[in-house]
Amino acid sequence: MDNKNPLSNRNILVTRARRDKDPLVTKLNSYGAQVYYAPTIEITEPESFDKLDQAIIRLLDYDWAIFTSRNAVDAFLNRFNFLEKPIEELAKLKILAVGLATAKALERANISVTLIPENFHAEGALASLENYYENKELLAKSKFLFPRALVGRDVLPIELEKLGAKVDLVVAYQSRIPQGAKEEISNIFANQKIDLITFTSPSTINNLVELVSPQPIIELLKNTIIACIGPVTAIAVQEAGLKVDICANESTVLSLAEAIKNYFN
Repeated sequence: MDNKNPLSNRNILVTRARRDKDPLVTKLNSYGAQVYYAPTIEITEPESFDKLDQAIIRLLDYDWAIFTSRNAVDAFLNRFNFLEKPIEELAKLKILAVGLATAKALERANISVTLIPENFHAEGALASLENYYENKELLAKSKFLFPRALVGRDVLPIELEKLGAKVDLVVAYQSRIPQGAKEEISNIFANQKIDLITFTSPSTINNLVELVSPQPIIELLKNTIIACIGPVTAIAVQEAGLKVDICANESTVLSLAEAIKNYFN
């Protein structure tokens, strides 16, 4: 084992949405891996901005804004700036950021984060809010703005509303399968032995299942190690009939890269 390049001679496929200077790709490359980038999702604008715009215009009606991904932060702030709203308005709200990458995206925009859950998923976010309010009546009286993808988990808004809180879900972006993704995936698996594949959201695995159909995903990945960014993604992988070999300790891409390195060590 090369201690400086622990992933040398390993072919790793990254399926998350393409972005410049992707930290997951950069870190895996630094460990010596040959990384193939074949996104099974891409981020696009919603069909309509009406509900998002209305929420931004009456932003001060809310007590909290919830952000569960960097994509949500970027999409929300793009629209916020388009409407020429002062950042000071957003600063008047309490901000819950699920995940360190989400929090960093907000901080880069000079937005202070009030709360980062210890566990980076909906259940962890709910627990952190319950701990924040010693009196649950105050939580029940709170109003939350939750900008997110068109399709997302409903655990957090449902549980908050059970407690009596008001949650406005607004679509800030949507994801879809990139054009040409099927051919790209086929070419990679036809010409390369992929040692490991990464999944960073349920959509990345669900879309791959669709892309390779009618070939069973179990057959395609029977000799490939599967690495997931966190428990929510791992559940989606298991529901597709696959075994999860690696799950990051924290739901971040740097933690995922570290877990992959440790697995091969």
